[in-house]
Amino acid sequence: MLLVPQSTRTASAASINDLKFTQKSDGTYSVAPVSRNISGELNIPATYNGKSVTAVGGFEECVNLTSVIIPNSVTTIYNFAFKLCSGLTHVVIPDNVDGIAWYAFSGCSGLKGEVIIPSGVTFIGVYAFNDCNQLTSVTIPNSVTKLYEGAFKNCTSLAE
Repeated sequence: MLLVPQSTRTASAASINDLKFTQKSDGTYSVAPVSRNISGELNIPATYNGKSVTAVGGFEECVNLTSVIIPNSVTTIYNFAFKLCSGLTHVVIPDNVDGIAWYAFSGCSGLKGEVIIPSGVTFIGVYAFNDCNQLTSVTIPNSVTKLYEGAFKNCTSLAE
């Protein structure tokens, strides 16, 4: 799982009412925010209407979102999923996620410390962590076979 220190987490929390669920062709659901005004900590549910939540996206520019915990049911993080969520300081991504999509966390300037890429991840997309300039370390597992252009571009605090 991807972990970023929790030291700056807030006490407020987003609720299920802040989310919209879209049923996919396989019967599972994807999740996105109702609006860009979602704020605080978000613990994405693993199920909705008795079906698994398998995809996450659409949170770009939710600048007041501070923490996201993605459940084990999720296998897909869509392109631009959390792009420009500058208030985001903590993210947990489960091992079931197969890739970090294009621009997924680009511009998340609040992410600090170490990033540990989950062992299920096989690719890190174009500009996935671009401009995450407070990241100091990244651990990439052997499962990652494709590291695309600019995945960690402008991460100026990376020591490794």
